[in-house]
Amino acid sequence: MKTQIKKFLFGGWGAMLRSYLTIMLRNITRQPLYTFINITGLSFGLMACWFLTVYVLHEQQYDTFLPDANRICAVALHLKQGDTEGTTTNTPPALGIRLASDYPEIETLARVFNLGETLVTYKKQGKETISFNESKAIAVDSTFLKLFSFEMKQGDANALNKPQSVVLTEKMARKYFGNEMAMGQTIAFNRRMFTVNGIVKDLPVNSSVQFDFLLPTKDFRVVERFAWSWIWLQMDTWVKFKQPLTKETLAKFEAKLPEMVKKYAPETFARVGQNFEEQIKKGDKYNVRLLPLTQLHLNYADIDSRLITLGDAKLVQLFVIIGIVILLLACVNFVNLSTARSMKRAKEVGIRKTLGSSRSSLIGQFLMESCIIILLSFVFSAHLTGIIFPVIKQIIGIKINAQ
Repeated sequence: MKTQIKKFLFGGWGAMLRSYLTIMLRNITRQPLYTFINITGLSFGLMACWFLTVYVLHEQQYDTFLPDANRICAVALHLKQGDTEGTTTNTPPALGIRLASDYPEIETLARVFNLGETLVTYKKQGKETISFNESKAIAVDSTFLKLFSFEMKQGDANALNKPQSVVLTEKMARKYFGNEMAMGQTIAFNRRMFTVNGIVKDLPVNSSVQFDFLLPTKDFRVVERFAWSWIWLQMDTWVKFKQPLTKETLAKFEAKLPEMVKKYAPETFARVGQNFEEQIKKGDKYNVRLLPLTQLHLNYADIDSRLITLGDAKLVQLFVIIGIVILLLACVNFVNLSTARSMKRAKEVGIRKTLGSSRSSLIGQFLMESCIIILLSFVFSAHLTGIIFPVIKQIIGIKINAQ
């Protein structure tokens, strides 16, 4: 083995490689400006592509961390009243109740009620009171944690079964309790006391659902008061099916939903003096839709939603095109500079041909020089991206995990 290595290093191939490297290093040091321009131009082009690639992958991987993402849907309403028409994930409480009771295909259903700006207070024994206005406190059905399967650091998916219980994220546990044990502590939400019964792992930034605190919907009278309503559109409704969804199974299930609306909605409309059937005959719409979680972030930018983080597929496609154009321009610039330089080295090529260098060896040398410059540009751009990326995130105001 050692003999073979020596033959390679000191034999014909080894001598040729050493010759290529020696000539390449000599050319780089003799023309530092050319080398700097070539490496810098290609590096910045690659760096721009790194940024765009990270952003595109981030947008495309929303909710993929959830184990059952391909079985989960957000429930939406496509509404038309007069000249106003649109789709919203703001749904009535009764819709979730009927979906859960009437359709055996559904394994789990959970409704979400946004509590809005909430005053959260924790009074430490013998110490000053900690109090903050929080905007990510939501009331959810006790099935919420089972539906999404968020990772629990303490407690389990049944943590919201008890009344006056609260589940919070690790970040909120540190914020309010510091190094103290959070489990079992009491904390006030708008002066109502709740007991910490679970801590969920901090959510990834690419989660469509974001929250800091989870509280049981049963502890909020307003939700119970409007449980009958098909008009009070103040809840988000999520369903998890027993089987993974396909385009065909989803369409087949959605085809059943108009009958449910026709069966239950008219009575509740009548309670407020409205005739549901007459409104539909006049051209109004009240259609239930299901939006697959795996497609939710990028494919429904036009819907109205309070709780779901939505992106734009067209914007992502635009960034892909921009990235390709930038990379092509960087490559064209690199080729042009290399071509211009090779023309200046015509004298060197002529001398080497005279000394017996073959066409293939000359091509090999030029290719090796180009490969080394590309490799240096690649390494430099990756290193520079790691340094600049946190600054870029702060400037443009996005949360992306570059890993």
